[in-house]
Amino acid sequence: MQEKKLAIFDYKGQGASEDVIEAYQLARVSQINAFGGISLLVDNRVVKLFSGSDYDTNFDLPSGWRELLPSELDVDPSLCDGLGIYSSATSSSAQVKITGKFENGQLTEIGVAFAGTSDFGDVLAYLDLEDQRIMSGFERILDVKASFAQANGLIGSDITVTGYSLGGAVTNALSFKSGVISNGFYADSNYFGFAYRAVGDVDESLVAGLYEVVFNDDKTFIGSTDNIVLFDDVYANPLFPLGIFSLLNVTNGWAAHVCGVFETPYTTLANSTFYDEIQTDPTVVIAALSPVLRGITRVSDVSRMTSDYYGSDAFLLGTDAGDKLRDGQGNDALDGFGGDDHFDLSTSTDRVAGCAGKDEVFVEGKVLDYDIYLHDDGVLYMESDTYGLKALADVEQVTFKGYWIDRTFDVESNKLDSRS
Repeated sequence: MQEKKLAIFDYKGQGASEDVIEAYQLARVSQINAFGGISLLVDNRVVKLFSGSDYDTNFDLPSGWRELLPSELDVDPSLCDGLGIYSSATSSSAQVKITGKFENGQLTEIGVAFAGTSDFGDVLAYLDLEDQRIMSGFERILDVKASFAQANGLIGSDITVTGYSLGGAVTNALSFKSGVISNGFYADSNYFGFAYRAVGDVDESLVAGLYEVVFNDDKTFIGSTDNIVLFDDVYANPLFPLGIFSLLNVTNGWAAHVCGVFETPYTTLANSTFYDEIQTDPTVVIAALSPVLRGITRVSDVSRMTSDYYGSDAFLLGTDAGDKLRDGQGNDALDGFGGDDHFDLSTSTDRVAGCAGKDEVFVEGKVLDYDIYLHDDGVLYMESDTYGLKALADVEQVTFKGYWIDRTFDVESNKLDSRS
């Protein structure tokens, strides 16, 4: 009997998309705050306005959450900076943000968000990831937080542990040490690590791991989200990554990792029309182009040095700004979200969710090449022996490219109405 795959954000046997989104925002805030004063510049809507970028610069804590103060945790105030980042008394590289979620004034949950790399000292901390030695710098603050949680009637399962980059690796390390640290208080906590190297009970040495990131000996992990792509301006370049995809390729190899903290891909995934179908080990391409390239670049499943998933069935997810999405070689699902979207379809079996805006689908062939019918649920089906099956929902126009001049039809309630 074939094992049933889990939905992409199922965790501990139940849907956890809201928990993932919340944990990712906690991780983003911690990561940005760890950079100190520069975070005040980044977390600034005026900067976003004049930069012309579509980066998400909302680095506020999720609704209901606030920082837990040194006076509440009974911690030396000198170990907490002005942005709420706690450091270890023995290592400034051990940085973590401690937050609490309150409902009607009552503390219901605590967040432990480990910060990622923010200075050169953190780079040296990579060497302590093997065998989770890095956790020694966090044990004191974790003990204090566990005592605070218990004093407020909370248990381990009321704790969300998260982090981005190095912070995600520390999250993973704590999950492996959870039965030991703080007398096992964190054994039942909820762990959400983002954008990090796998650490823990991995059958390789630290040297082997470093070889992998330097020389692109990249491994595929089962039951992971390592086939999710941010299709940004750098990835759109056909020559990406302009050299070896490596830790040493700072300008291109690091692009998605560095810029990823300014994106919210997990919110996009959770809000997709096709979310319930997106299971573990998916191929998901998420539009993340700048306004300059968005109008002239098609987001698609493209062949790159890093894309060992190329040609598989894929989910292509747009934005609220209006995108150009193109299917790949597999049987794809394309989600436009908001804006006026253009969908370019080939000969595969494709599904399109136009959603809000005025959306147009471009298909190969002529109108007479297809059997076309409109289902009671409003989905337009177009079937062709040559060009495959198309299922189009919330689409306003269909353009056929098999004529000398493209012919466009409006999608009416009971017919396609020719415009050309």
